[in-house]
Amino acid sequence: MIGIGLGNNSKEVTYFKKYFNVSFPIIPDPDYKIHKALNETRTPLLAIIDKRTNPYKILTILDFTKEPEILLKDIKTHLLKYKSEN
Repeated sequence: MIGIGLGNNSKEVTYFKKYFNVSFPIIPDPDYKIHKALNETRTPLLAIIDKRTNPYKILTILDFTKEPEILLKDIKTHLLKYKSEN
């Protein structure tokens, strides 16, 4: 899990991590470049990433706000689709 500090600089991210005792990495995104690269997707989001490629390849971005059963179905569908393509 990673976090992206939309609109936040390194100092703000460091403060947030300390204040809320966040254990996962948070990447500052002061100019919203990462957010824009992800098509300005709502947060929270779930991205399925292929770490076997260099650079890593985003396979899909899913709407994390869906009902758990629908989200699990979407994850399985995307993973099966990717598996069949490779």
